[in-house]
Amino acid sequence: MDESAINFARGLFYVLKDSSARLDNVATELANRAAVRAQWQSWPFDELDRMTADPFQLFANLGLMTRDPRGDG
Repeated sequence: MDESAINFARGLFYVLKDSSARLDNVATELANRAAVRAQWQSWPFDELDRMTADPFQLFANLGLMTRDPRGDG
């Protein structure tokens, strides 16, 4: 595993840790229903979405496979 894969895995770990810590806040906000929904303008996990949006890129960033699922590059 090269250094960039290790750094990506470390970054992903911290994003997942932060995201899971924020789930309680999201649950509390959702429990407050319409009042909070009007204030809640965006999904609070943008960085997690960005890092995990493309499964092939995620595995490539972690050094688990090439970017091309066929192995061409």
